[in-house]
Amino acid sequence: MASLSPEGYTRMLCECGLPDCERKVAISVVEYERTRSDPRRFVVVKEHVIPDVEDVVGETDRFVVVEKHEGTPADVAEELDRRDPRD
Repeated sequence: MASLSPEGYTRMLCECGLPDCERKVAISVVEYERTRSDPRRFVVVKEHVIPDVEDVVGETDRFVVVEKHEGTPADVAEELDRRDPRD
């Protein structure tokens, strides 16, 4: 993540599944950590929600939080999660 803005936001890449996405969202560290504490949840721009594999579970005026569907999408997200659950 980059340095924080005066509002306490940093800019980070959209975590959608689109391979060529370069969109950025403004998000606070607290918002990001809360979202990613569940390995099935990701921060994306509203236009990049993929309804076939995820549901919107939260929304701000800056981004939406999606959660991968049970089954293969959730299993893959959990398998590829690089965050240490002890952090």
